[in-house]
Amino acid sequence: MRKKLGEEELHKLLELLKERLRFLGKSPLLILDSTGIPQRGKTQGLKWMRGGFPRVVPGHARLCLAIRYSQEEKLLLPVGMSVGEGYAPDPLLGAKALNAANPGGLLLADAGFDSGKVYEEAEGKYIQMIQLKGGGKVRAPRRREILKAFRLDLYRLRAVGEGIFGALKTRLNGRLRNLSVSNPQKEALLLVVGYVLRVFLALFRWLLSLRSSRSTRRAILAFS
Repeated sequence: MRKKLGEEELHKLLELLKERLRFLGKSPLLILDSTGIPQRGKTQGLKWMRGGFPRVVPGHARLCLAIRYSQEEKLLLPVGMSVGEGYAPDPLLGAKALNAANPGGLLLADAGFDSGKVYEEAEGKYIQMIQLKGGGKVRAPRRREILKAFRLDLYRLRAVGEGIFGALKTRLNGRLRNLSVSNPQKEALLLVVGYVLRVFLALFRWLLSLRSSRSTRRAILAFS
C-alpha cells in the first residue's frame, strides 16, 4: 500500500479521518513534537555535520505531528503531520504540520520549535507556549509575549503527546522496515493514518456498545 500511495494521498486520508473525528479536533490543546524512527539495515548512510566534523549514521525518517489532546476523553488525535529525512530541521517540519491543523487553542512545543518559521505559521492562530532556547535576555517582542504566557502546569501536558510516538515505535519494534530514502517517510505517515483510524474504530465500537446497552435497557423496562 505504501508503494502505491504518495505523501499527498496520505495527507488526504488524514483529512478525511479528521472530518469524522472533528468534535475531538476542537480540543483547546495542540501539542507539536517530533521523533526520529531508524530504518532496518545500515546500507543507507546519512551524512550530517556536528561542529566542524561530518558524522555518518544509519538513515531514518523524522516524523513531526501536531496533536490535539482532549483531556476529558483522554484521547490524542494527530491533526497535522510532516516527515523528512533524519535530522530534518524541526522548524520546517513543525511549520508544515501546523499548516494542516485547524487553528485555535494553546500551542505547546519544546525549544526545538523556537523559530521564526513556527512563529509565523502560528501567529494569529494559536496562543503560543513554546519553551525558549538559551538562558540569556529575551529581546524579540514575539519571544517576550510567549514568555509572559508560559505556565509550567499547562506546559507539562506537552509530554502527553509522546504517547503517540511510543505507540508507533512499539508497533514498529523501534524501526522502519525499508532501506530506500522515500519509503520510510511514506511508511511513517501511513502509520499515523493507521493510528487515527484505530482511534476512529475504537470510538465507533464504544458508540455501538452504548446504543446497544440503551436498547437492552428499554427492552427490559418494556417487558417489566
